[in-house]
Amino acid sequence: MSKRDRRRPRGAAPTPTGRRARTEPPRLESSSKETPVFCFQHIDRNGDARWAFNPRSEDAGRVLFFLCQMAQLTWAEIEAQKTGSGTNRHKKHHDQEVESLRSEAREALHQRKLGVIFGDSNIFRFRVDGTTRLWGFRQGRIFHVVWWDPNHQVYPTEPN
Repeated sequence: MSKRDRRRPRGAAPTPTGRRARTEPPRLESSSKETPVFCFQHIDRNGDARWAFNPRSEDAGRVLFFLCQMAQLTWAEIEAQKTGSGTNRHKKHHDQEVESLRSEAREALHQRKLGVIFGDSNIFRFRVDGTTRLWGFRQGRIFHVVWWDPNHQVYPTEPN
């Protein structure tokens, strides 16, 4: 066995064959009592211009302000927020089935292999304001930001 074979990455246990085992990223359960941590490792800056994470300079302050507001709340408080009035109240921030997204958005997730990393059934969306959405994946308390959708194009709806 060479010196190179004896080295192993941190956290990877050797297999019976002496080869290094690939370690999967841990799947963390969502902690409703914790505040979110925002991660920008998976942002899509070069994708579809309608929703790539490339806020215009006039939106930069709004993005930062929104993230700071959400970082002060627990996930339970975020998920409890409602929008609408009367009997037309619904969750303001919530999971969305990937299959319900515009086909171009689903394809972008597939091409970037984000479904492999985070699972391919749900993506989370924050409602920033009337038409603006922030899309990404929750993994435990971490929110992995993917898209800034200022015109509600990832999952378009008809106006009421």
